[in-house]
Amino acid sequence: MKLYWFVLLVSMVISGCTPQAPAVRNGRAVRTVWRGGDLNDSSTLAEVLSYYKTMSSLSQSAVEVERRLARAALAQDGEIAHLRLALLYMLPADKVRDPERALVQLKALADAKLAARPAFAAFIQLLKHDYTQQKEMQLKNIILRRRLRQAERERREVALKLQKNKEKAAALRRQIQQLKDIERIMNNR
Repeated sequence: MKLYWFVLLVSMVISGCTPQAPAVRNGRAVRTVWRGGDLNDSSTLAEVLSYYKTMSSLSQSAVEVERRLARAALAQDGEIAHLRLALLYMLPADKVRDPERALVQLKALADAKLAARPAFAAFIQLLKHDYTQQKEMQLKNIILRRRLRQAERERREVALKLQKNKEKAAALRRQIQQLKDIERIMNNR
């Protein structure tokens, strides 16, 4: 994951790309926010990374508009459209974040010319690696949540037994006190 962000940062520095604000009319993005020309199959990795950085800084509504535009670009069957849509599904702060769909888009690029370009092949592998790490973390989180719930149940059971033992101990103390009272009464006679 750190490698991914390092590659992103280095690419941004090398390319000198800066994110651009989307064209907004009445509070809604009206067209793609990409200002460096159309992303197409001849785009560089720096342009794609700049696009990703720009997308990660936008509002949810602007990202949704961009996602619709990316889906429409799939109909034109551009290879970059698959990568673009995968990036949109992998945005960290996106409430529609869906790594499964992103992986489907990346698998669609497996035999593409774009994936044959070394920089893109490495980037696609990095995205796939990020996806597998996320899945592993999700599985670990599920296991840890189960263990936590089990530990909480066991803690409640122990607390319940402790309460019962305290009640039994209090009852025994009362009985002992009653026996001492009876013994005292018997000795006073």
